[in-house]
Amino acid sequence: MMKYEYLKAKDFIKYPKLRHNLWSFSDQEPQKAFVSVSHGTFETNSEDASSFLEIRSLLTGNNTVSEIAQKSQRQLDEINNCINMLKEAGVLHLNIRPLNELSRNEIVSTLLSACELWSAQLAETHIATEICDGDCSRETFIGWLLETYHFVKNFSDCLKFAADFAKGETKELITHYYHEEISHESFILDTLVKCGVSKIEVESSIPLVSTLGLINHLKNMFEFEPLTVLLVAAIIESADVDESEIENFTLKVGNKYNLEFDALSSYFEHVRVDSKMEHGKLASKNQSLLSAIDLDKIHLIVNGLHDLKHFFDLQKLEIKSYYNQKGNYLPRQFVDFFAI
Repeated sequence: MMKYEYLKAKDFIKYPKLRHNLWSFSDQEPQKAFVSVSHGTFETNSEDASSFLEIRSLLTGNNTVSEIAQKSQRQLDEINNCINMLKEAGVLHLNIRPLNELSRNEIVSTLLSACELWSAQLAETHIATEICDGDCSRETFIGWLLETYHFVKNFSDCLKFAADFAKGETKELITHYYHEEISHESFILDTLVKCGVSKIEVESSIPLVSTLGLINHLKNMFEFEPLTVLLVAAIIESADVDESEIENFTLKVGNKYNLEFDALSSYFEHVRVDSKMEHGKLASKNQSLLSAIDLDKIHLIVNGLHDLKHFFDLQKLEIKSYYNQKGNYLPRQFVDFFAI
């Protein structure tokens, strides 16, 4: 049974469950908070948002309003008022119905909106933000570059893998994408060398298991449906380049880790190259291809895209944990038989 099958008969007002939602707080205006869903972003006050987040974990479609009140030790009227506000804002989960009742344009539009949402969240929570803010050790910074090297190196292989399962126009599109991505890890290798890591150290290292998991997840998605390549690109590929942000990052990180003035130049040249190729727009430019995806695959594709975001979260946690641990090998080493 598919994981969502048991929810088909649910009334999400009686058994509250949310659409995918992201909550954020404003550093500039601490009294403000925002919730983003696929159809928009809504403003609320930070006090109400913090109060809601204390009960959010209970809104799974498995608890009645009364059970939520009991488990959270809140008044029933308070919970009802909260659910009504969520309903008015369109944040409650939509009733599950056959996808063939929707137009293909509606389905593709929703997929693109989800990718836009997860792309924004990925940018907001990316480890590079913490590095720029000076919250990470030099070892963590180098570790991030190493894992980026391994991901970029393996991503082109993932695209070739996807092309093997694709047909017709989709195969041609993915193959072209693959050829444009080949050897892009050289940009990251050059950056690492400029940061003091030798070429042999980088090329003989192995990725963290979270990076391996991320790569395997992509291959699983691409085998299941090759067109997910376009949706993945919409989430992870560079969009428009902000030169002021590049300058700010270069200055802050360079000062923090005492880097040469051009140490990060190759890294950001890669960002510019990817942006110029517009891989992040492949999905929006090929909506007719996406509209042909088998409807039976849609729910699993959406869940896989959501998992992709969490794989990056997991990778960030492991980068900070492994590379910041005193005594761990930097870079991470392959363990051969004679190392036992």
